[in-house]
Amino acid sequence: MKTKEWIEHLQSSDLEESICIHLWRVNDILETAEEMGEEINNEEAQYILDDIEENIDCELGVTWATIRKGIEDFVDFRKTDN
Repeated sequence: MKTKEWIEHLQSSDLEESICIHLWRVNDILETAEEMGEEINNEEAQYILDDIEENIDCELGVTWATIRKGIEDFVDFRKTDN
Protein backbone atom coordinates (compact mmCIF):
# COMPACT_ATOMS: atom_id res chain seq x y z
CA MET A 1 0.00 0.00 0.00
CA LYS A 2 1.30 3.45 -0.82
CA THR A 3 1.78 6.07 1.91
CA LYS A 4 -0.89 8.26 0.31
CA GLU A 5 -3.43 5.41 0.56
CA TRP A 6 -2.65 4.88 4.27
CA ILE A 7 -3.04 8.59 4.97
CA GLU A 8 -6.40 8.68 3.19
CA HIS A 9 -7.54 5.59 5.09
CA LEU A 10 -6.45 7.02 8.44
CA GLN A 11 -8.05 10.41 7.74
CA SER A 12 -11.41 8.67 7.36
CA SER A 13 -10.96 6.96 10.75
CA ASP A 14 -11.77 8.10 14.25
CA LEU A 15 -8.65 10.11 15.10
CA GLU A 16 -9.02 9.27 18.81
CA GLU A 17 -9.14 5.51 18.17
CA SER A 18 -6.12 3.48 19.25
CA ILE A 19 -4.40 1.57 16.44
CA CYS A 20 -1.35 -0.61 15.96
CA ILE A 21 0.57 -0.35 12.71
CA HIS A 22 3.83 -2.01 11.79
CA LEU A 23 5.45 0.05 9.07
CA TRP A 24 7.93 -1.39 6.59
CA ARG A 25 9.54 0.79 3.96
CA VAL A 26 11.64 0.35 0.84
CA ASN A 27 14.68 1.44 2.86
CA ASP A 28 14.20 -1.57 5.15
CA ILE A 29 14.45 -3.82 2.09
CA LEU A 30 17.48 -1.99 0.67
CA GLU A 31 19.38 -1.99 3.97
CA THR A 32 18.64 -5.65 4.66
CA ALA A 33 19.69 -6.65 1.14
CA GLU A 34 22.96 -4.77 1.63
CA GLU A 35 23.53 -6.57 4.96
CA MET A 36 22.93 -9.84 3.10
CA GLY A 37 25.47 -8.89 0.42
CA GLU A 38 22.80 -8.57 -2.28
CA GLU A 39 22.55 -5.65 -4.66
CA ILE A 40 19.04 -4.49 -5.49
CA ASN A 41 17.72 -1.16 -6.70
CA ASN A 42 14.76 0.91 -5.49
CA GLU A 43 12.39 -0.57 -8.07
CA GLU A 44 13.34 -4.12 -7.07
CA ALA A 45 12.97 -3.26 -3.38
CA GLN A 46 9.50 -1.86 -4.07
CA TYR A 47 8.60 -5.07 -5.93
CA ILE A 48 9.81 -7.17 -2.96
CA LEU A 49 7.86 -5.06 -0.47
CA ASP A 50 4.70 -5.25 -2.61
CA ASP A 51 5.11 -9.01 -2.93
CA ILE A 52 5.48 -9.39 0.83
CA GLU A 53 2.35 -7.31 1.42
CA GLU A 54 0.32 -9.25 -1.17
CA ASN A 55 1.32 -12.62 0.30
CA ILE A 56 1.38 -11.78 4.00
CA ASP A 57 0.28 -14.43 6.47
CA CYS A 58 -1.82 -12.39 8.86
CA GLU A 59 -1.27 -15.00 11.58
CA LEU A 60 2.51 -14.45 11.44
CA GLY A 61 2.82 -10.85 10.24
CA VAL A 62 5.96 -9.40 8.71
CA THR A 63 9.28 -9.82 10.50
CA TRP A 64 12.92 -9.31 9.60
CA ALA A 65 12.94 -13.00 8.66
CA THR A 66 10.05 -12.32 6.25
CA ILE A 67 12.03 -9.45 4.71
CA ARG A 68 15.15 -11.62 4.31
CA LYS A 69 13.09 -14.45 2.77
CA GLY A 70 11.46 -12.01 0.35
CA ILE A 71 14.89 -10.79 -0.74
CA GLU A 72 16.22 -14.36 -1.07
CA ASP A 73 13.22 -15.38 -3.18
CA PHE A 74 13.64 -12.35 -5.42
CA VAL A 75 17.37 -12.92 -5.89
CA ASP A 76 16.75 -16.61 -6.70
CA PHE A 77 14.05 -15.63 -9.21
CA ARG A 78 16.34 -13.01 -10.78
CA LYS A 79 19.09 -15.64 -11.21
CA THR A 80 16.76 -18.10 -12.95
CA ASP A 81 15.17 -15.36 -15.06
CA ASN A 82 18.52 -14.37 -16.62
